[in-house]
Amino acid sequence: MTRVAYFECFAGASGDMILGALIDAGWSETDFRATLEKVPLDGWSVDVGQVKKGALRATQVRIRATAPQPERTVQDIRPIIEAADLAPEVKRRAIDLFEVLAEVEGLEHNQPPEQVHFHEVGAVDSILDIVGACAGIHALGIERICVSPINVGGGFVPTRDGILPVPGPAALELLRRKGAPIYASEYGPEFLTPTGALVLATLADGFGPFPSMRVERIGYGAGQKDFTIPNALRVSIGTSYDGLAAPSFMQFLTSLARYQGATARAAGHDPDRAHRHEPGANHDHTGAGAPGDHDHDDRRHDDRRHDDRRHDDRRHDDRRHDDRRYGDDGPRGGVLEDVVVQLETNVDDMNPEWYGHLTQRLFGEGALDVTMAPLIMKKGRPGTLLSVLVEPPAVEPALAALFAETTTLGVRIQPLVRRKVPRHIERVETPYGPVRVKLALLDGRVRSAAPEYEDCHALALQAGVTLREVYDAAASAARDVKRET
Repeated sequence: MTRVAYFECFAGASGDMILGALIDAGWSETDFRATLEKVPLDGWSVDVGQVKKGALRATQVRIRATAPQPERTVQDIRPIIEAADLAPEVKRRAIDLFEVLAEVEGLEHNQPPEQVHFHEVGAVDSILDIVGACAGIHALGIERICVSPINVGGGFVPTRDGILPVPGPAALELLRRKGAPIYASEYGPEFLTPTGALVLATLADGFGPFPSMRVERIGYGAGQKDFTIPNALRVSIGTSYDGLAAPSFMQFLTSLARYQGATARAAGHDPDRAHRHEPGANHDHTGAGAPGDHDHDDRRHDDRRHDDRRHDDRRHDDRRHDDRRYGDDGPRGGVLEDVVVQLETNVDDMNPEWYGHLTQRLFGEGALDVTMAPLIMKKGRPGTLLSVLVEPPAVEPALAALFAETTTLGVRIQPLVRRKVPRHIERVETPYGPVRVKLALLDGRVRSAAPEYEDCHALALQAGVTLREVYDAAASAARDVKRET
């Protein structure tokens, strides 16, 4: 059995809504307050109370800054969290979240992640929101997180950087990376805040309709504002069981469409007339266990984005992609399971120079893997077997790319159940600088550790040493991590 939490984001999400939902679902308020007190930060206060949001009763958490706060970078926030007297898993998750945000913000501002100054999310309330969310998930024993399609809202919101559209650039990039399905039931309010997007999109193991589970606890977390729909986030916590069949990708997409339609009608909109987001939103995700893992940004096509367990992009966030996805039947001996879709086509009349461009576009549309193999077609003509592996939300964008960029007249579509070894990233220190190391876990133990090529490559050029020297130093440090783990 696996402990599962399903978050229903019919009114988006924010950091305080997540905290409220976890407390309402059974996390002790005393434990919650004690958790925040363990974070070495001053100048804040917290209130917890019961409120009504529309017809829903909900728990509202409000963390206020009571003193001026400095602008902080991830370098400032990391030691604060590390010094907190919290479980190592809680601190690791919280630090990972801020490092993901630094990568995303750095992309948006064209800055290295370490130099990004957080404004709203760097404030004491947001730090406590994020640490608290990680602590609450840990305290309730949640092992898998599933998230519904997210109502993001619309319009514009004032920020320190100026007026931004809703969702903001960083929030939308976080959603894109995980392939999170989104929609807007109305235009005007900001339903999804940057903190809400960071926590749910990054920690989610999958997105879609209610997973097969036995619900044991239900919690409602209230937002601070009032909208035409109840401004609340609902979490259902319970257990899933081994042997439950994972849904096919068509069931997933059909359920998603129904969910969007029902939510739009509940908000007073006609889903057949109103603009709706398609479930196949672009996303960025690695596929552990696939022949090759990739991180790709369609704004920066570069062959270095390819990750075959030795190559990784600095913007990649597979520390959070520990490969527990929606549709898992639960771990069996530590091996995880999910549902992916394989797209295949045979091509024999296309300029071979086009394959590089096609591959880059497919990764930009959310492909987990793209492979090509030579074959002999009818009449003895040489051809290419083109295979693309995607998650269900990326099926339509990938198909559109195949039909637009190749000469194919048809594509075979096959849902697959995939089993894979979970993994996460640890950062180790070497004489040349920090290097991320990818750890593969089996039965709770580290099966293997591989230093990230891009980190080693950059440090070797910077230090004027060979790649092997940096790689060996990182591998040696990784052995210590394996012993500690």
